Amino acid sequence: MTSTFTLSAPLEKTTSGYHFIVIPEDIAQQIVTKDSKRVRCVLNDDTVMHCQLNFSPAEGYKVNISKRQFKALGLVAGSEVQVQIAHDDSPYQAPMPEELQEVLDTDPEGFQRFQALTPGKQRSIIFKVASGKTIDTRINRSLRVMEKLKMGITDLKQLM
Repeated sequence: MTSTFTLSAPLEKTTSGYHFIVIPEDIAQQIVTKDSKRVRCVLNDDTVMHCQLNFSPAEGYKVNISKRQFKALGLVAGSEVQVQIAHDDSPYQAPMPEELQEVLDTDPEGFQRFQALTPGKQRSIIFKVASGKTIDTRINRSLRVMEKLKMGITDLKQLM
């Protein structure tokens, strides 16, 4: 079973403008595995993020927060954030869009080719499909990606 750690930390901002939350080293080292730095975070008991636990000499271990995420939470740099963090042991380490899951469930060859991709490419496809604002857009992206995979295309730029 994966351990979940709870902490409170300020939302910080770098001079280049991106936002992040520092994760204490003792917690980070219990979450990171040899094979994966992927984590699942819940911010302020509301927003779920599947992301990577990064390390930099200047800030230490941290999770980056997108502009969309911190705006949705009504945060600004310096805001205190409640964080629940655990190793992400979900199948794709990202929330699977229903439309893509349906296409994978009904297309055995497409599913097999999707499974053969690296985890990073799988996540990129998941994020691209999920970013569609309408159901039709997500369905069309899912179908288009499956067709290209079945044609043997695995380059992300060509798949998208």
